[in-house]
Amino acid sequence: MRSRFLKTTVLVVVFSFSLGAWWSFYRHEQRIAHNPHGPEIRLLVLKNFLPGPLIKTIQRRLSADLQVTEEPAEIDLLRELLSHSDNYDIVELPSFVMHSFLIKNVLSPINGKTIPSMKQISIDFQHLDFDPGGKYFIPVSWGVSGFLFNPARAKWDGDSLMTLFNVESGGNGSSPALQQPRAKISLMDSPIEFLNLITKIQPIVSTWAKTDQTTELTKTVHAFAGQISALTNDPTSLLTNGSVTVAQISSGRAATFLKKHPDYKFVLPKEKGVLWVNYLAVSHAVGDIELANELLNAFLRPSINRQLVELDHSASVLNSLNSSSLPEMQKASYIRKLPLNRFELYVNPEAIEPTWLSIYQNAANTSGARP
Repeated sequence: MRSRFLKTTVLVVVFSFSLGAWWSFYRHEQRIAHNPHGPEIRLLVLKNFLPGPLIKTIQRRLSADLQVTEEPAEIDLLRELLSHSDNYDIVELPSFVMHSFLIKNVLSPINGKTIPSMKQISIDFQHLDFDPGGKYFIPVSWGVSGFLFNPARAKWDGDSLMTLFNVESGGNGSSPALQQPRAKISLMDSPIEFLNLITKIQPIVSTWAKTDQTTELTKTVHAFAGQISALTNDPTSLLTNGSVTVAQISSGRAATFLKKHPDYKFVLPKEKGVLWVNYLAVSHAVGDIELANELLNAFLRPSINRQLVELDHSASVLNSLNSSSLPEMQKASYIRKLPLNRFELYVNPEAIEPTWLSIYQNAANTSGARP
């Protein structure tokens, strides 16, 4: 009797173990069949931040499936994050939106010990004012907005926006008068860049934006937009065909252009160009923190970070790529070659407020400057 009981017990244990193993294997196979890339990780990013080839590279390295949600502009990304943060594991946050005190409420602190590649990040992009302890944000790319032109074709020396836009002093403390620019100008199609630039030329615009004086603001913005030949983030073809002679452009995209057109010059006028940094952060609703950390670490691997900045036309934040064959303007070390008095980290809440966005979009659409 005792022998029979022992045999029965052993059979039950073996059967239970076998059934459990089969069920685990079945669930794993079902998950892989449904998701051939492996476990899923959900990302919220700006449009074009993660090109298709880069997504495939990361999926192969992590054996994971990247579910990417893209938003067309910074304000849309911020709204989505604050409204539906539970839907994401990792989010991209450009430095432009760092003014929002609500952001950290929907993020989880980062444990640097679990992301060893963070050691490769240049000190120049760490511990900035909005995250002094480096607790929430990991920089992955950067750039600065300046102007590209051929000195032989443009009637401008690259020093001052006031000269380029042919601005005359209004006298008696009044706003400077807008004149016809000295060149055919292309500006980046960005409400943030546009507000920064127009407030340098007409400082009163900043007051109007802060106090919602829409009548004067609308009038001035429409007049200014009407003087612009083009609004585009990639003005390279317009420069080469002569449609514009001076173009606002990001330093990374300028680096690519300058390799084939060394007769052009990239400058930061004395009114300062805009420095921007792209960050990644972990959502408070992250599902698999180990996988999230693996993804963050992957973005900081030299091969993947290089692919990111080459496809995104930005610059790397990694010291390890300073000795690579990347163009100088796409390296982390390039920031130390820029005059400190010629650029600034631009964080302005008015730049993504609904009133300003509406005025800018209307002016951009009616000016005829958009391709």
